[in-house]
Amino acid sequence: MKRRARGLSLVEVQLALLLLLVGILTAVGLAPLGMRGAEIARRNTLANDYARELIEEVRATPFSRQKNGNSDPNGEGYTYTLSISTPATNVNLHEVQADVYYQDPGDSTAPKTRLARLVTYTALYE
Repeated sequence: MKRRARGLSLVEVQLALLLLLVGILTAVGLAPLGMRGAEIARRNTLANDYARELIEEVRATPFSRQKNGNSDPNGEGYTYTLSISTPATNVNLHEVQADVYYQDPGDSTAPKTRLARLVTYTALYE
């Protein structure tokens, strides 16, 4: 009667370890890509928040005190431009456009990128 060997051979163990190693290296290689995507999403969210804040400030401020402008709100590399215009068809209605840009504060040669643009129409009060 033949006895059956139990357990795994050395070749099977090495193959399993190789597959495990390939999986781990793939996950490690993709981690920086995921972190970069998360950073881009964070920047876009902050830019949209800044633009929304600008629009809300315009709505809460009397028209006589409104002004176009740009600034770096927190010194984090974000700048904005705010423009308020009156359409020719309705003088009581004003177009408010807020653009938020980002430039990496650590790299002055990096291009400035527009991350958010919000446009709304509002009846500004005196």
